[in-house]
Amino acid sequence: MSTDEQDEKDVTPASTGNGDSKAADGAVAAKPRTGRSPMDKVAKDRAPLPLPLIVAAVALVVALIAVAVAGWSLYALSQVTKEPVSDSNEQNSAKVTVCDATIMVRKGIAVNANLQLPDGDNEQIGALLRGANSRVALVTGAEYLQSKLTPAVPANLTDAVQKFSNVLLEIGAAASVGTLNDDPEQANRLHDADTYAALINDLCSK
Repeated sequence: MSTDEQDEKDVTPASTGNGDSKAADGAVAAKPRTGRSPMDKVAKDRAPLPLPLIVAAVALVVALIAVAVAGWSLYALSQVTKEPVSDSNEQNSAKVTVCDATIMVRKGIAVNANLQLPDGDNEQIGALLRGANSRVALVTGAEYLQSKLTPAVPANLTDAVQKFSNVLLEIGAAASVGTLNDDPEQANRLHDADTYAALINDLCSK
C-alpha cells in the first residue's frame, strides 16, 4: 500500500453508513455544556448596593450641598459688608428704614399677642389662634427686619437689629413646640428681646 492510500485510510470514518453517521451526530448534539456563562459572573458583580450604603451616600451629597450653600451665603454677605458707603444721605435713609421697620414689627407682635376675639368664641380656640398669630408675627417680623439691613445702616444699629431679630426667631421656634412664657429659658429670651428693642429705640432717637 502506498503512502497516499494509507493517509486516505487514516482519515476515513470507521463506518460510512447512515446509522453510524447519525449516531455520531447525536452524540455531538447531546454533549452537555460544561462551566457557566461569563455573564453569570457579571450579573453577580452588578448586584444592587445595600440600602444603608445608598442612604449614606445620599446624605453625604446633601450635606456637601448644604455646606456649599452656607459657604456661598457667608461669602456673599462678606462681600456686601465690604462695600464702601460714603453718602451720609444714604446712611440716614437706611437708618430711618430700619427704625421704621422695627417699630412696625414690634407693633405687629403686640397686636397679635393681645388679639381680642369676638364674644362667644371658645376660650381654648381663641388661645390657640392668638398663639399661632403671635408665632407668625415673630418669625415674619424677624425675617422682615433682616431684609432691611444693608451696608448703609450704621454698624451699631445693624448689630442691635440682628440680635433682636435672632432672639425673635428663637422665641417663635420655642413657642411652636409649646414652650410657655414662664419657662425660664423663654423668659430670658423675652427679656433679651425687650433689651434689644430698647437699644434700637435709643439708637434710632439719636
